[in-house]
Amino acid sequence: MKAPSLNDRSLNAWSRIAAWIAPCLAGATLFLGCSDRLAGGTIETTNGISARVVLPSGQPATAIKIYLLDEQDWLRKTEAGESVVLAVAETDDSGKFEFKFKDIDTNITSSLYADVENYGLLIHAVTQKLVKDEYHGTIGMSKKVSYEGTIKDTTFVAQKIFLAGSPFQATVDGNGHFIIRNVPPESYSVVILRKLQDQSMEYVVSDKVKLDEFTEGKPAVIVPDTTKAVIIEDFEDLDNRNLLGTILGGGWWDAFNDFPANNSVLLQPANAAPQNFSKAIKYGGSDERSRSLQVLYKNSDHPAAGVEPFVFMENNLGAQSVHYNLSGMDSLTVYSAGSGKLTVELVQENPANSGIAISVIASASFNLDLAWNRFSIKPGDLKIAVATFPQDPVSLKSKFEEAKLPAYTKRPTTWQEMGGMVTRIRFKGTGGTEFWLDHIRVHGIGLGDLVK
Repeated sequence: MKAPSLNDRSLNAWSRIAAWIAPCLAGATLFLGCSDRLAGGTIETTNGISARVVLPSGQPATAIKIYLLDEQDWLRKTEAGESVVLAVAETDDSGKFEFKFKDIDTNITSSLYADVENYGLLIHAVTQKLVKDEYHGTIGMSKKVSYEGTIKDTTFVAQKIFLAGSPFQATVDGNGHFIIRNVPPESYSVVILRKLQDQSMEYVVSDKVKLDEFTEGKPAVIVPDTTKAVIIEDFEDLDNRNLLGTILGGGWWDAFNDFPANNSVLLQPANAAPQNFSKAIKYGGSDERSRSLQVLYKNSDHPAAGVEPFVFMENNLGAQSVHYNLSGMDSLTVYSAGSGKLTVELVQENPANSGIAISVIASASFNLDLAWNRFSIKPGDLKIAVATFPQDPVSLKSKFEEAKLPAYTKRPTTWQEMGGMVTRIRFKGTGGTEFWLDHIRVHGIGLGDLVK
């Protein structure tokens, strides 16, 4: 079927949301938050666009095609059956690609797209500045998701649904149901090709239709649960680095307990060196197809005086001593099983090179059992403990702000007073012999929010 011409109503609907589609950025191994400064902009670069693409394992995504897509004229080209591809590059053995300045029309807003096996990426309004500032030169590929929903409207019959600014589309069945399979987790505006009662066809932006199930009353954008979330770790690889670390730097796991290792003390992994950590990664987890981490421990019979026997599994979220911004977090979830009690701790500590001695811990605890459970922590659930704090915090205001910490005037007692700034996450096991971890996620923020 030859695509019909746009009518005035379609053009008006399109112009109401923007001259082009520029939704918020989001993702699974790598999710970004909204970037208002880019909305409506064009490519602002004098040296092209280049970056290194990595898989969630941290391995380079080699020999894959990277596409620049025309976002600005996407609707016109789609309606006319034309290609929206502006340029193509390929990653080398290190995962690096480059679009040179001559390949880029600076008058056109473009998106960056690639996919390989079960992973993909799509970045709206891509610029070298965005890649450099938000991704630090490295782009992580996200595990693909599928979008499913129903279009309900009695005034027309939907024929196709498109995710604007991307190559993704699906046919709509007679009940209005659609599934768009295997796309990078992202925020997308929706365009519908519909048949009117007079049998004419038109494209229209989704503010003219009602989408349910995934849309939660927001028909302009389909947003699955994974869109605004950051996955910290899923233990699918065998290394001792969390998934954020491959993007932010650092992120190494470590393990320790309440007493030096000896014949009466069991801690597996004994520490988180790669050869030890990989032994603790087991098949099976919160879903049957995944791996998970098993921590075995037997506490010392002679712990330090006044210290509750414990075992810790912890890691820096990213680079060591750097605080990351979790203030927009609406929940932190983790799947766990085992025995005893698990305490999740979000730690704020000495900023690098600041001379400030500080240790503030936000924590929440759960009782474990042998079955896998999904534990969800909301900011209001966190209890605040202050181990180390300056006697005169006001005098250190400039150093606090330089380290992106709140300009403290007193000891914090709430998550809000901590400013949500965190260097590391710890899992503390007590009163049992083992705990398991899987699918650790922070919800309500994207990766770009972490570094604001």
